[in-house]
This record gives sequence, structure tokens and C-alpha cells, in this order.
Amino acid sequence: LCLLAGEHEKPYEKGWRKETKVKAQIKLSALFEDPHGQTDYNIYSKVKIDILIEGKLGADFKYRLRPAYKMDEPGKGKLVGSDMYVDYLGFSPLRIRAGKFKYPGSLGAFWSSGKMDFTTRPIMSSEVRLPQSRDIGIMFFGDALKRKVGGRELKLRLYGSVTNGKEGAENEALMYTARMEFQLKELFRFGTCYLKNHQHDEWIPTKMNAPYDYVNDLEYGSVDLTVFLKRCRFGGEFMSGRVEDGADAFDFEGFYVKAFVGLLKNVEAGVRYELWDRNRNERYRTEVITVGVTFFFNPREPHTAKLQLNWRKLREGDPAEDDENIFEVLLQIRF
Repeated sequence: LCLLAGEHEKPYEKGWRKETKVKAQIKLSALFEDPHGQTDYNIYSKVKIDILIEGKLGADFKYRLRPAYKMDEPGKGKLVGSDMYVDYLGFSPLRIRAGKFKYPGSLGAFWSSGKMDFTTRPIMSSEVRLPQSRDIGIMFFGDALKRKVGGRELKLRLYGSVTNGKEGAENEALMYTARMEFQLKELFRFGTCYLKNHQHDEWIPTKMNAPYDYVNDLEYGSVDLTVFLKRCRFGGEFMSGRVEDGADAFDFEGFYVKAFVGLLKNVEAGVRYELWDRNRNERYRTEVITVGVTFFFNPREPHTAKLQLNWRKLREGDPAEDDENIFEVLLQIRF
């Protein structure tokens, strides 16, 4: 369940207060999990409360603050900072973003969770140990091309970021990301990206500890495409990369495809299929299929109020692992 409070802005306020908007968002997800393919369901819920504060400081700065409270298990809640960044607009069309933000690592990682096709992202982010969807650092982005073609907006946007990386390291921890996105509004969007995550830990030997020099590198490239045809949209993403974890190294690759069709004015059905070869040396594959139905209470602004029911089946490449069946309910309301 997702509740987003409305924006409050008083007309007589001046200066930075006039440019500030405050919103609140509450997410409650109900999941019914059957990890052993039997009938003894495990039922659990997730809670997330967001406070979103965004606005302008003068003519050249924009900011976004999004503290959040998350509870994935009963009694185990924690406070996190989702978005905490400032944009500098003085070099238009180039923007400079500093703070904690969503890095442009892939199509699935860069989309807003409130506008996701399903309640979960493609499983690649956990299976190949990719960095979290947000990171601390600096990002440069802007439109290299923007014009009207046949009444539609044609845009080429470039991104480049340097952030802290997947995990904190004692010495060096950096992640480099570059993305190009080409789109013709309401017709198609094509993107490609490259990411390299470098972790280097090194300890000086002491009487108690032996010397330690450890390098963990992850890099991948991906391409993605989404096509929009009136009430139908479809697309997917392909990824290929390599992990060097100390003395161990392996390649991975995978893809997902998705399709969504509007059945009625306010109902949409969708399916997503994923196949990930997590270690090409061992040919360890993970297969996931997700099927869902979404009901839109306000078709003109579909992400403001919707109810989604989805079922997800996960099959591991290891025959010793049981299939997982998960049913999830999400209600999202904004007003």
C-alpha cells in the first residue's frame, strides 16, 4: 500500500519557502511466499515511509531530500537516506548532481520505484552482486540533442558519474558509470551503459595480523530498448560482465524481456521473463517469470493511484534448490 500526501504551498510565502514542496509517502506491501512449492505459505509484509522535500535555492540550484524509514521484517526497522542531493543548473544544458542519488547503472536501476512496471526490479541486481541502486558521489548529465520531430520530442541524454561503490573499502573504493539514452517520446527509448565497480582493501601487517591485499572488481555493459504503441509497450535489457573477486574470476550475462497490454481503460496486464547466467564458468542459471495485473484508479495519471497483483516464480540452476513462488499485493495512492 502506498500513500502519497499532497503538496502544500502557501501563495504568500517568499524566497526559498515558495519554491519548496513537501510530500509524504507510505508503502505497505503484502507478500505470500511458498519457497518449497507446497501449501505452507509464509506471509509477511514490508513497510516504508518516505518524506520528500524538494525545491530551489536561487536560480542555479535545486535540491531533493528524501529520508525514509524501512521495515522489511517485523521489529527490524531502520532509518535510511534515499535521495539526498543538490543539482547545479548554471551550465545548462549540463547539470551537476552531488550527494546520494540513483546512479545511471541500467534501465532497471534508474527508474523510479513508483513508476516501475512491477513492484520488484529484475533480479540481476542481487544475483551478480551489483551495487545498490543509490550511491554517494557526483554525476554529470544533460541533453546533447533535443528537438521536435513529427510533433514528438527527440532527445539524446548523456550521463556520467563517479560514486563510492558497492561497499566501503579501507583504501580505494570507486564506481564509474556512463550511460547514453536516445528516445522519441511516446514511441521508443533506447539506452546503453557501462559500469565499473572497483574495491581495493589493503592492510599493513602487524604482530597479530598477516598482510592483506584484496581487489574486487565488477564491470558490465548493457543495452536496453522499450517500445510504446498506444496501449501496448514492450522491451527488455541485455547485460554482460565480469567479476574479479580476489583470486576468483568469472563472467556473467543475462537478459529480461517484458510486455504490457491495456485490457480496459483502467486495467493493464503484464509479463516479464528473466534468464541470468550468474557464473558462465559453472553455467549456473537463474530463471524468473513474473505475471501481474494493474488497476488504475486515475487513468490520466496512472502512477498516482493503482492496485497491482503479481505472481513471481523463481527457479535456481542448482537442482538442490527448491522453486520459489511469491504472490504480492501493492496499493499506491497519491493525492
